[in-house]
Amino acid sequence: MLKNILLKCLTIIGFGLSAQAFQVTYGFPNVDPTTGVSDPGPYPTANGIQLGAFTANGVSSAPSASGRFSFTNWPSGALNSDDNFGNFTGALSPMSFYRFTIHVFNGYTLNLNSIEFSVRRSGTGPRNYSVRCNKDNFSNNLSVSTGTNTKLSVIPTDVFFWNYDSISTSNDQYGNIVSPGTSLHQISDSVTFHFYAWNAESPGGSFSIDNVKITGLVKSASDTNALGIKNIMKEKDVLLYPNPITGEDFFVRGTNIHLIQLSDFSGSILFSFPPQEMSGEIRVDIGNVQSGMYLITVHEGSFVMRRKIFVQRSH
Repeated sequence: MLKNILLKCLTIIGFGLSAQAFQVTYGFPNVDPTTGVSDPGPYPTANGIQLGAFTANGVSSAPSASGRFSFTNWPSGALNSDDNFGNFTGALSPMSFYRFTIHVFNGYTLNLNSIEFSVRRSGTGPRNYSVRCNKDNFSNNLSVSTGTNTKLSVIPTDVFFWNYDSISTSNDQYGNIVSPGTSLHQISDSVTFHFYAWNAESPGGSFSIDNVKITGLVKSASDTNALGIKNIMKEKDVLLYPNPITGEDFFVRGTNIHLIQLSDFSGSILFSFPPQEMSGEIRVDIGNVQSGMYLITVHEGSFVMRRKIFVQRSH
């Protein structure tokens, strides 16, 4: 159970737990024509948040390719070999989109900085696409740019445009950047994104996304969360963190700690570890502990601290 305990006798100023930058990527390695409308995973992970599956809504019932998120049956309106957007007749349909959600764990807040992704279309696939989120009920496109890719552009208002029908459809086009600014900061519940596409040349045209890279910052909160536990718990000179626990490790910091116990709420002790009156930061590996609520007990001299901890596994 207790695979590894690491003691660091260090003086630590500001534990570095209040904010953690992250960068994760969806690569869709297991998507194929048999997997249906939901990406089977695995999904990326980051401390303090849970990233859900991509799903396809209002389009074909099966992927049109493997190794990327690709579907057909998008709203049509583009003309074959015509690159004049003014001649297109299609429009975004609120019923046709790709969707994914980021859930923020209790005790954390999320600042989402950017979403970048690559796109590909078949020869008759959509020429326009955009990204929206639930924070304004999917009413407005999020701010976007295309970097240095001259094969793509942005037209009003924050709509991506595949510039030339003659561009090869056998390669991804990179440089699709979503930059929501501060509008998606301080998220403490969840945020859902929709990727819309339209102006296909025919219903059989496909639109795919891949290499979806998400960057942001996760902050731990000091207030008691809905589970009645704190992210960083302190009493006297003893600190316990993080809480909830989403990774392999749990940390105890104090002076002359001589016993650490983890138990379930039936009273069964899962492990008991005597660190021999060590001081500093003790890292406890709990990688084998399943999701659920537990009780951690720490003995420091004659003082005993008991607190609830929550283990949240993503699988």
